[in-house]
Amino acid sequence: MPLLHHCGSGEPNHPIGYVVGCGGAGCHALHSVPHLSRFEPVAVNDLPHPSMAGIPKRLMISKEGLRGLAEVDDSVLRELRSEGEKRLADLLGRPDLVFVVAGLGGEMGSWASNVAVRVARRIGAATFAVVNLPFSAEGPGRQANAREALKLLQTRADGIATFPNEAMSKIAPNLPFGKAFEVLGHFMAQPMAMVSAVLTLSDLSLLRRSLRRAGEIRFGAGESSVLDHPETLALEEAFRSPWIDRPLERSTVALLVVEGDLGPRQVEGLAATCATRLPAADVFVGAVHREGREVSVRLLAGFV
Repeated sequence: MPLLHHCGSGEPNHPIGYVVGCGGAGCHALHSVPHLSRFEPVAVNDLPHPSMAGIPKRLMISKEGLRGLAEVDDSVLRELRSEGEKRLADLLGRPDLVFVVAGLGGEMGSWASNVAVRVARRIGAATFAVVNLPFSAEGPGRQANAREALKLLQTRADGIATFPNEAMSKIAPNLPFGKAFEVLGHFMAQPMAMVSAVLTLSDLSLLRRSLRRAGEIRFGAGESSVLDHPETLALEEAFRSPWIDRPLERSTVALLVVEGDLGPRQVEGLAATCATRLPAADVFVGAVHREGREVSVRLLAGFV
């Protein structure tokens, strides 16, 4: 029977760790991540880049041989051998959770993200990758790179939130191509913000087991300020996200974060509604109190 778990109801300790941005897109996304007191940003690239500006912790890793290093079977490579891997491990220390953010398709984003996830796993951290997938207009080469990198990440990370760029044409159809990446960075920051807001260490342990059943995780969000059950309308809007493009009944895990001036019964009702709409999913629910009429709902839904 699927699990329905209310986050924050156990021990009070929250996970701490890092958000590692890999390549230009990943480093750029770090600037969209809200201030998370328990998660420090780290910028990883092959050369200094404007996207790294303002990020104190930086690491330069050569592109040479990076794909080969990323593709080595983890069961064969039982220790960190490259200088870049060792330096990243030293920088991270002993975190509870490491987010790895990247744009797949390019060399650094595709392969440095895989190396970063492997390093995080080697030092004992839970790992959550947040990646965007290329527009079709970016060409078959980037598409193929992205597919291969995603397959590798699926064998390594505990969870992977994917943001296909094509969905941006539904969210903001008239947005200039360059501006789309800035807006996308805002959405890619949401999984980190959600986890930081509600998960304790015991919640993370439970969620980590459920996440491993999902090949990809998709994001949805909704808001409402109506007088009658705004949380229900906000949840329905989240379900209609252009990124949630698969049948809800196929979802295996979901993290739901509701923010607003809601009582326990309203949160319970929202959790029950979510569990009904996602009948095969382990559902994790967290609530953040905020004064005012508006209620926001953010949803991560994982699919096999």
